[in-house]
Amino acid sequence: MFTLLFLPGLLIPQKMTLHALLLNRRTREAGSERVVVYGAGSAARRIVSLLLQSHRLRLLPVAVIEESLPLHRDSVIEMDYRRGGSIPVLSGPLKPRLLQAFRCNLLIVVTRNLSAEQIGLVEEVARRAGVKIAYLSGAELEGPLSAETVNLDGISLASAAEPSIGLLSSFVKRCVDLIGSALLLFIFAPLLALIALLVRLDSPGPALFVQERVGSGGQIFSMYKFRSMVLEASRYARSPLTSRDPRLTRIGRVLRRTSLDELPQLLNVFRGDMSLVGPRPEMPFVVQNYTAEQRRRLQAAPGLTGLWQLSADRAFPIHEALEYDLYYIRGRGFFLDLAILIHTLFFAMRGGV
Repeated sequence: MFTLLFLPGLLIPQKMTLHALLLNRRTREAGSERVVVYGAGSAARRIVSLLLQSHRLRLLPVAVIEESLPLHRDSVIEMDYRRGGSIPVLSGPLKPRLLQAFRCNLLIVVTRNLSAEQIGLVEEVARRAGVKIAYLSGAELEGPLSAETVNLDGISLASAAEPSIGLLSSFVKRCVDLIGSALLLFIFAPLLALIALLVRLDSPGPALFVQERVGSGGQIFSMYKFRSMVLEASRYARSPLTSRDPRLTRIGRVLRRTSLDELPQLLNVFRGDMSLVGPRPEMPFVVQNYTAEQRRRLQAAPGLTGLWQLSADRAFPIHEALEYDLYYIRGRGFFLDLAILIHTLFFAMRGGV
């Protein structure tokens, strides 16, 4: 009788103690993810509640951020048995420093019907903060780069982690770039010397044209080309669209028609500024005005050649043909690079580049 009377009352502190021990273990356990939930209403609170109860996922919610939260509601909402386990609910906007303040590892977006521009802004914040991002499955996402769905007690989360290549693939790509550029520089050394001499004889000025470009992760580097235009031509003016452009020199027309003006970029590949295959490097003043979506092309090292150069859209500015670079970034690998290099060889020989 005594047991029947007191057992129900003992279950509550027992459950509280077990929950606190599990939460403490998860908090201290190596590899646990600190989660910030971005969104409003019951969806955000349900996600937090489920994460607090699902210890096996090693996802620890640390904050909720709501864009339209009234100031008088900027408070702590109890989502646990005691105040020590509650989660702060903060008003927006979403900022990198806010995610960093919570030492966030994963940002979960529960806001639905986001436009492509809004998704781009959210992903840019996550990128700058160095955190992963996932979306509530069913939200109208316009083309996240990859999606890995995880079911959480009836709620699906779609990962929007940026596509990346593994360490082995990255090592192999760099080895191919290093060996390939060194071999090509050795083979083409006499041709490089001859072209440099012809450029100097054809018009006054240096043989090489050096221009600042933006590489992987937004790093600035100096890109080399054989000079194909007169010395008075503006360094960052729009590239010639036809061989009749008056800025082109006589030898410059031949170099551009055969793509031989790009050969000095083998030095950039050897140094690690560029890769043999990848998105073309853009000029800094253009990248400065990139949208968050356009900045995705900076995830990969810029290339000597790529899908855009082989397309009919190469007559348009680089940033207006984003789909080629994003397609390459999603599917990049040794065999795709090999196919692009072989195609480039025949394309250049036909005078297409």
